[in-house]
Amino acid sequence: MAKFGFEDSEHSVDLGDLPISSRREHKSKLDKDIIESSEKLGFKDRSGLKVPTKRKPGRKKQPIERSQVLITGPADVIEEFKKFCISDGDIPYWEGLRNLLRVNSE
Repeated sequence: MAKFGFEDSEHSVDLGDLPISSRREHKSKLDKDIIESSEKLGFKDRSGLKVPTKRKPGRKKQPIERSQVLITGPADVIEEFKKFCISDGDIPYWEGLRNLLRVNSE
């Protein structure tokens, strides 16, 4: 008699002489066939391989101290600076500022 997981069931079904593990045997035979055919194709079972717990750390960048400046000013001056950065190879604004400072210091 099987209750199918219902503990307080009044009606239970008699399964008779059906073997309980017949479905598992069929599935394991199918699994064996799949494993054999995959090994013939060159696939290998990796279930027993250990995964490394400690990985080699990647390259670390040198920490650069960062700062931020918000510049507001006349639109024509700001637009001229933007055009300068674009014409100088579409460089970031900080590089454009560095280039201008170098030109003025020489």
